[in-house]
Amino acid sequence: TKPIDIQVLSPVKKGEFGVAALNQYLQSLLNPADARKHEMTYGDVIFREGDKVMHIKNNYQLEWKVIRRGNYVVDTGMGVYNGDTGIISEVNTYAGYIDVIYDYDTDSPKTVRYKTENYNELELAYAITIHKSQGSEYDDEILVLGPGIGRLMTRNLIYTAVTRAKKCICIIGSQNIFNSMVKNNSITKRYSNLKSFCENT
Repeated sequence: TKPIDIQVLSPVKKGEFGVAALNQYLQSLLNPADARKHEMTYGDVIFREGDKVMHIKNNYQLEWKVIRRGNYVVDTGMGVYNGDTGIISEVNTYAGYIDVIYDYDTDSPKTVRYKTENYNELELAYAITIHKSQGSEYDDEILVLGPGIGRLMTRNLIYTAVTRAKKCICIIGSQNIFNSMVKNNSITKRYSNLKSFCENT
């Protein structure tokens, strides 16, 4: 498994172990600044060629293209959807666009061009919240459980995170926090087998 294909999950956006801080750290580790890579700053986020990103809002007007060698377009269509994950292939600060390749691990990768007005539909996706992971599955996953989760410490949340992983999950953080979440009984009975599920994963 390539490092970029491992999905990191966190319950929260902010804080030392939140998605924003994790993305900044993982970007510096997995896709550091390089004179050969173009990048641009949008708000407090740096988008760099090679970055893993997620589309965060359904947009039925965005065009995608399947491009073969020689810049030959073999298919086109419309629509990029909330949760779609891709890799930035080009950042052009002069023309004002970012190209993202979706389905990059398939035979028909789709390229989408984001103009300035659509930058707010992209986020770094080395790490995402557990909430945003719902409906998705990952071969390999890292779950980060740091302090400051507060009212998010529920069995429901940990169940959602653990069941996103198809092959391997690594949980990093406090054993006490994990145990507290598993023991939280304010969730429906369908999660009653979570403890045994985790022990056998």
